[in-house]
Amino acid sequence: MPLFAACIFGSACLLFLMQPLVGKLLLPLAGGTPAVWNSCMLCFQAMLLAGYAWAHFGSRLLGHRLHLAAHLLLVVVAASVLPVGPNETAAETFGRSLPPIVEIPWLVLQSAGLPFFVLSATSPLLSRWLTLRYPDRDPWPMYAASNAGSLVALLAWPLVVEPLLPLRESAYLHALGFLLVAGLLFACGSLVWNRRPEALASIDTETIPARRKALWVLLAFVPSSLLLSVTTHLSTDIAPIPLLWIVPLGLYLLSLIAAFARRQLLSRERLGRLLPPVVLILMLLLLSGSNDLAGLPVLVLPAIHLGAFYVLARALHGELAHRKPTASHLTEFYLWVAVGGVLGGVFNGLLAPLMFSGVGFAEYPLGLLLALLACPGYRQLMRLEPEPARGFVRRMYPLLPLFATIAGSMVVAALAPDDRILRLAATLGIPLVLAYPLVDSPPRLAASLSLVALMTSLAPMGGDAVVLRERNYFGEVRVVEGKNPQGRYHRLMHGTTIHGQQSLDTTDSEGRHLPLTYYHTSGPIGRLLIEAGKAKPRLRVAAIGLGTGSLAYYARAGEEWSFLEIDPAIVRIARDPAYFAYLQECRAEVTTIAGDARQTIRTIEDGSLDLLILDAFSSDAIPTHLLTAEAFQLYIDKLEPGGLIAVHISNRWLDLAPVLGNVAAAIDPPATAIVMDDRSRGRGDDTGIQGSIWAAMSTRPETWGRLFERRSGWDPLEADRRVRIWTDSYSPIGPLLRSPGD
Repeated sequence: MPLFAACIFGSACLLFLMQPLVGKLLLPLAGGTPAVWNSCMLCFQAMLLAGYAWAHFGSRLLGHRLHLAAHLLLVVVAASVLPVGPNETAAETFGRSLPPIVEIPWLVLQSAGLPFFVLSATSPLLSRWLTLRYPDRDPWPMYAASNAGSLVALLAWPLVVEPLLPLRESAYLHALGFLLVAGLLFACGSLVWNRRPEALASIDTETIPARRKALWVLLAFVPSSLLLSVTTHLSTDIAPIPLLWIVPLGLYLLSLIAAFARRQLLSRERLGRLLPPVVLILMLLLLSGSNDLAGLPVLVLPAIHLGAFYVLARALHGELAHRKPTASHLTEFYLWVAVGGVLGGVFNGLLAPLMFSGVGFAEYPLGLLLALLACPGYRQLMRLEPEPARGFVRRMYPLLPLFATIAGSMVVAALAPDDRILRLAATLGIPLVLAYPLVDSPPRLAASLSLVALMTSLAPMGGDAVVLRERNYFGEVRVVEGKNPQGRYHRLMHGTTIHGQQSLDTTDSEGRHLPLTYYHTSGPIGRLLIEAGKAKPRLRVAAIGLGTGSLAYYARAGEEWSFLEIDPAIVRIARDPAYFAYLQECRAEVTTIAGDARQTIRTIEDGSLDLLILDAFSSDAIPTHLLTAEAFQLYIDKLEPGGLIAVHISNRWLDLAPVLGNVAAAIDPPATAIVMDDRSRGRGDDTGIQGSIWAAMSTRPETWGRLFERRSGWDPLEADRRVRIWTDSYSPIGPLLRSPGD
């Protein structure tokens, strides 16, 4: 038993280490777009499903011994292609023949396909082998061992592996681990070589109906979808904290471990009683748009979502464990559970951005409603037996939340159109209170909550009005219209992060709209561009990241400006004067280049730029592959000798100044770096001005006038030996974490 458990634990650990390892190895080559990560994850999920299918169908098609021998042969072949990662030929020819949507999955398969396939099949195969060796033993604790290995790897990657080892060394360490697991696999195989599966089949008389298999898929689909929904919601709409994705995934694995453990700390009865109130609380938070709780610590709201997610995942996985089959159907169970997990990933990663474009992240509340419907046993567990419907009132009672919502919205809209609290009470508070007695009927509760959600989407909640909402692979962007003492404004939002703002009522003496938020004329980038314009009469500028196009305000007639932007929705919004007018009012000729900056900047001629501005953000985070030493060497090649690089490093959770200081010192010849932090000057919604932190560097600072002089307001930025320089193979963010108040 310990031998089998160790092999399953080790294979699961290697499997979870391989995913971030291969993804980061491909990052500089394929670019940092979300589509690249989505393609990697879908490839891994597909290979996981293929591994489970091999474990289930292999022995049935080949027979026990031939299947065992074939699998061990695959282990040997997989070991021969280690370490994982793209080879030199693939790196040199990437992007020359196939489109990325085809080439990236093919590159993932080339880099890690066979080792991942072998490891993914290990857990169901060994669980089956265990039943052959010990028919009277319960194999299901091995499922918990597999998830425990995944959890260890999940924690080890950001806390141990990434901070201590570059990627290539990590790949060799992974190869060594694979060889150890391969040895354990051969040892386990030798124990079951002479066992006959007929002996196991003779003690099993269970027949699995199609409805039960469909329920397995549903009970695996909903937690998988909720996992991605919670992660997306927390990392974009509440607190874009680095590494936050680890917490929900860890809770997901913990729920699986607890559900399949021999001793249950939470009974199905208790989980059944917790499920309805948890769903009601989350629906209240989601439908009210409450992304912060005034007066409470910033982590309170994420804690509520994460705690509720664990309850939901634990309840759903508990139902899954309760309906597990006998040992002879173990590999089939693994297969259908994998199908549900893959469908959850496909739904959230591919279908939801297309289905719910313009309505926000609707998959999260939809997943909550499915959670109610996917636990068919909780009504009986709570010993609640609803009386038969009697009379017109009883039949119409489930519709009372809808009627209350309509009536309340109409009354409040007439009496207090600007009172958000009253609107919330009318459209959410009263209906949800009326919906709670329906907990004895999951379908009716889910239907009532659906009606509440529908009416909430139709009844405005006050505050800034959303005039445009668009969602694609790169996330959701919103243009909102609000009002401050200076008049009306349009603001571009990605999650909780502001990406630019324009006044609709005020202009400068030339009739142009002044840049606001981080780009105001007295801020770091405004002062830098004004001083750079004095030092050089005609600038050639490239900016990575477009936003609202605020930087175009500083372009002068005759200058050449290019914006490199990954998100086509941002380009359309910035070019539409109905939302923002900066590009239309720009005095220079502006071009936009679509795609990931690490790839598209290669199209710019070497030595053709005076100034490069790095202002790329995904929510509150700068993509790490744009801040490595290799990336800055690429930037330097595009600048004329002594050119200037400016980098926007504002971040609520990371102190990125040491990264820039170290990169500047590593450039040959070394560059002089400066930094300015004006966050204390930000005055928020009252003026539209936001504080920011910018860094700049140049190998010839004397060519940029007074910019690099101490009295200019910029401070010297020195290298920090406590933080290692970021490279494409080493970019841990743990040492840079800080609290939002720092």
